[in-house]
Order: sequence, then structure tokens, then C-alpha cells
Amino acid sequence: MLPPSSLSTVTRSGSPLTVARPCRIPTGFPRKRTARSSHASTAFLAAKRRDVTTLILGPVRSGKSARAQTLAQAGGKRVIFAATAVDDPDDVEMRDRIGRHRRERPTAWTTVETAGAHGTDLETVLREAPPDACVLIDALGTWVAAQLLAWPDFTDHDAVEAAAALDARGLALARALAESRADTIVVAEETGWGVVPASPLGRVFRDVLGRLSQRVAAQADRVELVVAGFAVDLAAIGRPVGRV
Repeated sequence: MLPPSSLSTVTRSGSPLTVARPCRIPTGFPRKRTARSSHASTAFLAAKRRDVTTLILGPVRSGKSARAQTLAQAGGKRVIFAATAVDDPDDVEMRDRIGRHRRERPTAWTTVETAGAHGTDLETVLREAPPDACVLIDALGTWVAAQLLAWPDFTDHDAVEAAAALDARGLALARALAESRADTIVVAEETGWGVVPASPLGRVFRDVLGRLSQRVAAQADRVELVVAGFAVDLAAIGRPVGRV
């Protein structure tokens, strides 16, 4: 997280600009920006208030997964890692990527696969996780991709219909996240900063993921953006788009 001392204000051409310095390793889960947030991180954890939700956004190879693991380890709870990627035996590169992620996780963590015919539904993982656990979801993008792959013959269906169905799945996931008794850390890919995808499949994926990320952010206690190994607390330097 970015502690208050990591933020500074500089003046450029007469306008104040808030900038972020390198993030420090946190001593506990991020806290909500309310009256309770005056407590130190350790006191915040000791208070054992309701579950805490953290959303970590970032592009590919930004360090978002490493950031999520750092927060999960610092929280002191047993970690349930919800792996959302589809392990396709015909995709050698993806299998290597998944294997590398598995090797990087602490061996004490419990891993639950949520994709594929034998996977555990992610909503079920969230609802059944006990209060003494932290569920780390990595990541929303691969979860949306798995839903798309499970969609029967996408090219034979209307793209608008597919997007509506996937949005409904995303809404159900956000509801399960809100009802979970465990702490949750959600990793999400930022995919909308490039060009508009040429295919309907690509556009549906991008739009559904973007809307789902906004839903999760709206109910999260903390939202961070990770770029090039630096974590920025978005709530500390920004405001919701609907607020003047």
C-alpha cells in the first residue's frame, strides 16, 4: 500500500499534482477510508472487523499478482487461492504460465481451481470461505475468459446477447463477493487502454471485464493500480467518476 508519507504534492506550471513514490511492504490489509482508518494497520487487523475487500488492477507483467500475494501474506490469515485460468492441455505456453504461477505460491496456501468441467464455482468458493480465511482471486480476466469459452458457439449467437449473459454472471459474482465472510483480494487485468478489438469476441471480453471491475471497485474497501512494479492507491488520489 502507499502510506501517507509516500504521497507528496509538487507544483507544475502553477497546478498542484499528487505523485506517488515507491510503495512499501504493508503491515496488514488495507483499510477503508472512514473514521476507523486512523488506526494503524496492525491495530486494524487486531480489531477483526468485517471482511475486507481489496481490488488490484494492472496491465500484463505489472506486478499485480506479486502485490496481491504480498497483501495476502501480510494479512496473517490462511489463504485460499482461487485460480481462474483454464488449463488447456493443447496450449503449451499457457500451461507453462500456469505452472510458473503455481511454483511461485507459498506451499501452505490452499489452491482451488475454478475453471473447467471439474472446477469449483467461484461464487461457491466465496460463499463457503470461513471468516478466518483470505480468498485471493487471480484473476477476473481469466474468469471472464473461461465464461466466454464455456459459452456455446459464440459465433452463432448475437454478441449483445452474449454480453448481457456474461454481465449477469458478473453481477452474481459481485453479489457473492459482497456476501463473503472472508477477506478477499481480487486481481483484475486492465485491458481497455489499447485499440478497440477488431472481433466481436474481443470487444465483448473487454467490455464485460471493464464493467465487472467497476462493480467490484464500487464495493471494495481499497482499490490499487499497479504499473511497472509500483502500487498506487486510487482512492487516495482520485474520486469515483460520478462524484463532482
